[in-house]
Amino acid sequence: MERRFIEEDFPIKEVSLECQKEQNKRKQSLSDIHMWWARRPLGASRSTVYASLIPISNEKNKFSQKEFIRKLSKVESFSDLNLLTDAKKRIKNNNNTLKILDPFSGGGSIPFESLNLGCDVYSCDYNPV
Repeated sequence: MERRFIEEDFPIKEVSLECQKEQNKRKQSLSDIHMWWARRPLGASRSTVYASLIPISNEKNKFSQKEFIRKLSKVESFSDLNLLTDAKKRIKNNNNTLKILDPFSGGGSIPFESLNLGCDVYSCDYNPV
């Protein structure tokens, strides 16, 4: 099986810094409807799903791929449709039909961002809310 970008060269520090901004910026949004105790930041979910679906780049493209992942994790880019469309194209170019299963979806960050990236998503969790 082909190795993925997340296995080799994921920009952990940069994505982490962007996600801290998201966590500190409390606003009225869909993710604030029900406060889940272990809610994952949307930026981290989006960038890790993306990085797990694209193959490792050659040395020349590695920097641009890291920069693209950092942009995906920014709070400001959540509504950037051009960036999202570009991410969907890159994923589709490297994969056939994508089906994602999240059996412990909790707050739903991973399924939500997987849907945004054009994947077929199946998720469940035991939460009566």
